[in-house]
Amino acid sequence: MDNCAGLVFRVIFLGRKILKRMFIKPVKRTILFLIVSLVLLMLFGGCSLFGGFGSGDEKLYSAQEVVSLSPGSEDIQYDEIPLSGSSGSLKTLALGDTPRDTYILFSNLEDNSVFEASPKNGTEAVSVKERIARYNAQAVSDSAKNRGIVVGSGSAEKVYSRASGDLDESSGGEPSITGDDIRFWEAITEETPREIPATCRKVVVKNDGSQGLSVWVANESFTEDDETGKINQTMVDALAASFLDPSEDRIYEWVTDIYGEEWGSHDFPQELLSAYDTDIDGTLVDESTGPGWVTVLLYDISGDGFPKPNEGRIYGYFHGLHNLIRLENSYSLQDYSAERVMISLDAPIFAQKDSDSAQWNVSDYYPSEIISTLAHEFQHLVFFYRKNVTFNIDTAIWLNEMLSLMTEDLLSDRLGVPGPRGVNPLDGTSGEEGNFLGRLPFYNAYPDDSLVDWGELPYDQYQSYSTAYSFGAFLGRNYDGARLFRAIQNSPYGDYRAVEDGLQAVEAFHAPDSVYAGIGSLSFNDIVVRWGVANLVSDTVQLSPGLALNKGTTDDGWFTDSLGYRLGSIDLSKYYRASTNTQSLLTGLRVYSNKYDFPEIVGDYGHIYYHVGDNISGILPLDFSVPSTFRATLIRRR
Repeated sequence: MDNCAGLVFRVIFLGRKILKRMFIKPVKRTILFLIVSLVLLMLFGGCSLFGGFGSGDEKLYSAQEVVSLSPGSEDIQYDEIPLSGSSGSLKTLALGDTPRDTYILFSNLEDNSVFEASPKNGTEAVSVKERIARYNAQAVSDSAKNRGIVVGSGSAEKVYSRASGDLDESSGGEPSITGDDIRFWEAITEETPREIPATCRKVVVKNDGSQGLSVWVANESFTEDDETGKINQTMVDALAASFLDPSEDRIYEWVTDIYGEEWGSHDFPQELLSAYDTDIDGTLVDESTGPGWVTVLLYDISGDGFPKPNEGRIYGYFHGLHNLIRLENSYSLQDYSAERVMISLDAPIFAQKDSDSAQWNVSDYYPSEIISTLAHEFQHLVFFYRKNVTFNIDTAIWLNEMLSLMTEDLLSDRLGVPGPRGVNPLDGTSGEEGNFLGRLPFYNAYPDDSLVDWGELPYDQYQSYSTAYSFGAFLGRNYDGARLFRAIQNSPYGDYRAVEDGLQAVEAFHAPDSVYAGIGSLSFNDIVVRWGVANLVSDTVQLSPGLALNKGTTDDGWFTDSLGYRLGSIDLSKYYRASTNTQSLLTGLRVYSNKYDFPEIVGDYGHIYYHVGDNISGILPLDFSVPSTFRATLIRRR
């Protein structure tokens, strides 16, 4: 029995004694006793913090008399609050004599989905065509149809393409592909395919002949002059240079350095493009239609032009369909395979210059977003080959998107683009106050959003992207960045277990003694809670690994991993809190000070932050019940 209920019954018991001593007839005394008891129960019977919150079996808060607050620095202390009992009894929490600002983090650790694994030496592997169908169906059902970056309030559309045409070689010795009869097909619906005539405007080959890139532009999107909203050769050259350079490392080398090759050998020669021969020689032009090349297609995705205010657009996408061997007259989407290792990008977005710029520059806001998208989508391509083809497993959208978002983050300073952090890419500190850029403003507003359930509506997708980035940003800055994400990619799992595998790999690499000792034994639930704590205290600098998001100005604020990639500092208090109310100027995480304001639903692996009070010490009485899937964590800070 909790203290609140105990108090009620003690008062009732005392009242009964007093009534007995009064000179009132037994019948009247009984009636009066029942009335007083009913009033007291109505007044005090419902004093639980999470009364009616969530679903499932509930447990009542039962804090131990002393909670050992560790780990963490002297400035930040945190630990789990034990929860026990089904009917519950309220106990006191001893906070010691030192006054501190006190919070409770409620984390919904609902069991995660486990995705089927079909190792090659297993009993029966699912065919890769079925795996691709699941991959695409999952994307459609979760409204992340093209795995692209979606902005504004629009929704993504399925896009497929098919290519055919003649190939020529330029007289200058460098291979090129010309001809207006090269066609791709966009099928927003299977019944109404849209023909996209396109011309190859750029071919780049590594000096050692190890890799090639062909950049194609839809004819309707290209201009020989400087027509507003269309792609010219300067833009094509800038895009190509960001992805592949004959003699320097660019997006291609950086992404494959972290995650591995984008295409290679596999066990499905009848269904998928074969592994390519990396010895590119005089037959290079002929090979450009098959594997061995990365193709980038620039066109007006969905034919909707540049977005008007509050409209949404697809910036780019990768689709595993194009890695399939094309069928003819099969009356299936496979008829539209481009038979290319290919990425598509939106031409009107890339062609948009800043309003105050006299001329287009690749560093302008929208062009730089497309360059970041190119890195994002290239990770999806590698992920598809590694997870869906090599391991032949189903994969969670959130895991795939988290790696792509972190690819943008890891390459931000190298590409000179703000990326999902939304801070000047040359600034490793947490940036200026009042930041509304990047992914984190939406996380500030919705920390209770599910990490693992991908949003179905455009607005929900913004939350999903922001939550996936926030989690990835925490992982990268605390557990060796690119090395961790490489291990996650190489894990034979496509769900939360890949994160646990990654932590084990990082610990093993740095063994026996390092700051990463012990992280391999952490469960996914443990990591989710640490993420929640780190977000709340991100304005505190120089915290030890496991809580760190902000290095302040030391070493310019950069977190540098063992592979040499850098991640900038994050302070959530500096970001606006995104809201449908455009007048809102709130900053920082949504933190509640009133239990009755809590959201009715908290997504799987979502958080609620409760501010108990500032400068609190001594005995703290609290009264709340928590659903059985939740963990409560006490956080105290100076």
